[in-house]
Amino acid sequence: MFILTRKRKVEVGTETALLPRLLWRRVLHLELLRATNGFDESNLLGTGGFGPVVYKGSAGVTRPDRPGLDLSKQPPDVRLIKVLDFILTFKLKGEDLIRESGIPYTIVRPCALTKEPAGADLIFDQGDNIMGKISREEVAQICVAALESPYASGKTFEAKSVVPFSEPFTVDPQNPPPEKDYNVCFKTLKNGITGKEILEQDPVPVQCFAYT
Repeated sequence: MFILTRKRKVEVGTETALLPRLLWRRVLHLELLRATNGFDESNLLGTGGFGPVVYKGSAGVTRPDRPGLDLSKQPPDVRLIKVLDFILTFKLKGEDLIRESGIPYTIVRPCALTKEPAGADLIFDQGDNIMGKISREEVAQICVAALESPYASGKTFEAKSVVPFSEPFTVDPQNPPPEKDYNVCFKTLKNGITGKEILEQDPVPVQCFAYT
């Protein structure tokens, strides 16, 4: 969690001038525990109903503690989890809180994010096993589609492009790819698969080639 604070005794004339004078401060989980007396409900300011929730997590969140995993073959955020302040561990805890909340949810775990355009064929998978890349734009479209789809509710899944890292993906503006129907992929996903459980067999990847 980050809190945006402004330095004291600073006069700012415009919004643009404010930006360089802002300071991000990381708030530790221990600080939050102390400030709220262990998240005591007596400190709750209010409650309300909302949902569904679409949470963008990360592929790899269950792998650091997976027995027998060859970390040398994993992405940097898995291999260097201690150097990166256990960010994947806390992302997984966030996922667990959402799943246990009772709120309708979808958890999307993209692989490595790129600035490439959306439009590549995709693979949706479950069990937290796949590696690869995916466009940020594509992930945004998946999240919006999941928010509007009843077939995505209660699902946790990973997503990546079929295009390997070694090959850049581009789109011809004169001949853009057709729009995807993500519901075709959402319907094939199962509830309750997170990668934390022991699966009888690795799930079969779901190739999302369906277009409207």
